[in-house]
Amino acid sequence: MSEKRKPKRKPVVIAGRSKNSAADSHRQNDCPARYDSPCRLENIALDTAIYAISFADIGGRVTYVNRAFLDLFGFEDKQEVLGRPTYEFFASKDFWVETRKRLLSEGKWVGETEIKRKDGSFVCTRVSSNLVKDETGHSLCTMASFIDITETRRTIEALRKSEHNFKMLFYGAAEGIIAADVKTKKFKIVNTAACKMLGYTEQELVRLSVADIHPKDFHKKISGYFGGMVRGRRMFAGNCPCLRKDGSIIYVDIHAEKILIDSEEYLVGFFVDITDRLRTEEELRNARDELEVRVQRRTEQLARANEDLRKEIAERKRAEKARAEVEKRFEDIFENALVGIYRTTSEGQILMANPALVKMLGYSSFEDLSRRNLEKTGFEPSYSRSVFKKTVERKGYITGLESVWLRHDGARITVRESSIAVRNEKGKVVYYEGTVENITERKKAEEKLLAYQKQLRSLALELALSEERMRRQMATDVHDNMGQNLAIIKIKMDSFRKTITEASVRRNVDEISSLLAETIERTRTLTFELSPPVLYELGFEAAVEWMVRHISKRDNLLYEFKDDRKPKPLEDNVKILLFQSVRELLVNIAKHSHAGKVMVAINRKDEEIQVHVADDGVGFDVLKVRDYERKSSGFGLFSVNERISSIGGRFEIESKPGGGTKVLLSAPLKKETRHS
Repeated sequence: MSEKRKPKRKPVVIAGRSKNSAADSHRQNDCPARYDSPCRLENIALDTAIYAISFADIGGRVTYVNRAFLDLFGFEDKQEVLGRPTYEFFASKDFWVETRKRLLSEGKWVGETEIKRKDGSFVCTRVSSNLVKDETGHSLCTMASFIDITETRRTIEALRKSEHNFKMLFYGAAEGIIAADVKTKKFKIVNTAACKMLGYTEQELVRLSVADIHPKDFHKKISGYFGGMVRGRRMFAGNCPCLRKDGSIIYVDIHAEKILIDSEEYLVGFFVDITDRLRTEEELRNARDELEVRVQRRTEQLARANEDLRKEIAERKRAEKARAEVEKRFEDIFENALVGIYRTTSEGQILMANPALVKMLGYSSFEDLSRRNLEKTGFEPSYSRSVFKKTVERKGYITGLESVWLRHDGARITVRESSIAVRNEKGKVVYYEGTVENITERKKAEEKLLAYQKQLRSLALELALSEERMRRQMATDVHDNMGQNLAIIKIKMDSFRKTITEASVRRNVDEISSLLAETIERTRTLTFELSPPVLYELGFEAAVEWMVRHISKRDNLLYEFKDDRKPKPLEDNVKILLFQSVRELLVNIAKHSHAGKVMVAINRKDEEIQVHVADDGVGFDVLKVRDYERKSSGFGLFSVNERISSIGGRFEIESKPGGGTKVLLSAPLKKETRHS
């Protein structure tokens, strides 16, 4: 049985009339649908579709558009569109020509482009166009659909700018910031300040976790802090030890907040390095203890100095109490107050400020503050606003800038400021955004600390000079009184011995005479150890050379002494302090270094004297010098440094375990008076 042949379906065209009837008639024979065709339902679907759809003949003239097309392009009636060339609806005719070539050759083109509306405005769309062919492969027409993506593009651009601004604030912050997963405690995001603080690169730090940046003996405590913060408790972790990449320890204060990142909970910690502050406090405590011990040792010999010292101690305690009160106020502000945040125009008009900044500048409300122009009334006159603007507009940001601002009542406050320049799509600066931290109280505390250190150096210098005067007086007494008396006794004993005939008595006298000779020699040695006369009679270089020979012989050391023989005139106090310092270094070498050889060199360089002291001993960790000093006697390296600094000199030390020790002492030479 033969199959019945289905009747051929007549070609149909999309409904719509062209302004040119002849061309329109031709296109109706080539287009795929007509209202009077069996595809009427499909035609209705096209006309009511939500996407803009158009058909065009092979020559590129519009034969059909739907309602969505008219709405998108801003037309009221189809007759305004039909018969027009399609390139008129594109922003660029060259772009239309190129895409049409690809459509006719490849049969399809999809992409994004700008279309031109009736009112001349442009809209960004996503276009999908196809070449329509019949069953024989003959090209009939082209069809295109348009989707308006203008708002989508604007949303994406706004998100990009928002993310950029956040990154600038995040990576430009002066405090270290680390985000850690609340479950695994592994790091997710770190900023530049955190990497610098801990000594890692960003790639290295994000591979670590909370436990990796804290010493093992602190893991239990930091785990408790972390758990409490994750449970939502407002906690402050102070004086937390952190382990740097090189193994060294720093101390930080940590504030933390819980946030969502990519729908996951993270704990964001803000790290403030307080190592220098703690080190300064420790140095002050050590200095105080050392000073009190020295005062106790010299009470009987330095009655007048002791009285002055008690006054200095009382003054120091008052200063410490005042400093403690200042630090307490500063810590309260730091823990409880939020950082000020602002947004201003480049001309200084305030657009936005948080309550902390309003309070910081002494205003009752933001409305009162917004009426203020920072460039006109906000800064202390010496503040160079032009430098700030030039830097932030050239680099895009500025961090840690210290400047002086004026409050509403005219008072001056010192602040640390970080800011970024926000630009529009044309690159023009629209406004500045930044943070402000009030550091006025900390600046005052630092000034008081520097003043105290200056007083401490002055007192240490006076103690050292007083000690040397006492040593010299004692050495003079021993030499002039005891030494001479013992010498006379020895002469008389030798004379008396000649008159003795009995052997047993002669032996006793010989023993007494031998003891006297030994005592006289010991008295001479004691005189030189207390205060060698050669220091005052022959000068500093000769005294140091004698001391090197004496200590090396006494402690069985090889030694090398060098002097460039250039004139080195020294003030008496400089000569005394340098000699004491060299003696202290040599005594420490003999007692603790286990060295086999010591080298001392004295040179003149320009207008200063330089003394190099080196040994081949066991060396030590310079960072643990305080422990080394507590085990040693005499000045201690810290005291040597303070005394050399008090006379305008330098103290440099280089050592490591197993690598020996090298020390440089330098001091200014005496200014010579030239006579014409």
